Amino acid sequence: MRFALWPILLSIGLASAEYQSESFLKDKLKDQSTQIKDYRQNLKKIEQQLFDKNKHYLRSLNFIRDLSAKIGKLELEMNKSQMKIKNQFSQVQELVGLYLISQLEEGRSEEAVLEEQIYLRSLQKKSSILRRNLDNINLLKKRFDEMSVRFSEYQAVEKDLSGLLSDLENQRKNLKVNVRKLSQSKIDLLKKIEQADYSSFKFFRPLKRFQKYRKHKLGVNFYYRRKQSVLAPKAGKVVYSGQLANYGTVIVIEHHHELRSILLGSMVVGVKKGDQVKRGQKLGRLIKKGKKNILYYEIRKKNQVQNTLAMLTL
Repeated sequence: MRFALWPILLSIGLASAEYQSESFLKDKLKDQSTQIKDYRQNLKKIEQQLFDKNKHYLRSLNFIRDLSAKIGKLELEMNKSQMKIKNQFSQVQELVGLYLISQLEEGRSEEAVLEEQIYLRSLQKKSSILRRNLDNINLLKKRFDEMSVRFSEYQAVEKDLSGLLSDLENQRKNLKVNVRKLSQSKIDLLKKIEQADYSSFKFFRPLKRFQKYRKHKLGVNFYYRRKQSVLAPKAGKVVYSGQLANYGTVIVIEHHHELRSILLGSMVVGVKKGDQVKRGQKLGRLIKKGKKNILYYEIRKKNQVQNTLAMLTL
């Protein structure tokens, strides 16, 4: 009895291993599909960030360039004005000094003294204006220094933005590489799943008692004499149940891995479309018509008939 059971246990073990192998591949494919989706979403976010930061960066860069040009122009004009005012102020101070020396001279007329006093007031007024102008220039220089500090801050921001853009660009490139690799890996997994060997997925015979069986193309004809139940070869979902043109009564069961069982013969159907069935569950009852009674059975994958006999446990 042990030796008789050994081939069955071996075939069940192979089927289980094959199922686990494909199940593992499909789980891995699902994980990679999710990962690719996440990568693509992150890539979209990064590209949007790059677009927004690029616009901000260009605006900042243009502002910094304009500010730099204005600062340079202002500094040049300010230095020129400061030099001019200092020269004028020096000249006025020199004239005031000459006036004070002339006061030491004797024998001057009253008219000359009056003219010199008027000239002195004029010099003092001019000196006051020049001093105010110097004060304004100093104030402008102070503001210029503040602007220079702001300019340095903008330069630092521009540098940070440039670094951020570089980082985002590197992230974008890395994500694209990862998406490309995962997409290729997904294609390879799909090929592996497509090429998986389903011959070790064992299906059980759809009737208990039969006179003989014979391979018919890739399907199997079961010859029977007695009325009996038609059984589900494997768990699945009924996707068709009823008459099919001139072929007779047909039951189609959909299993995992895109596999289908198709049963064709003279029978009274006991299941309907949408029913979930277990392996060995009664699907209907075979009818006896004359001497030659046949139940045809085939297994399909993606509408392609498989080597049904190789996948059957008789």
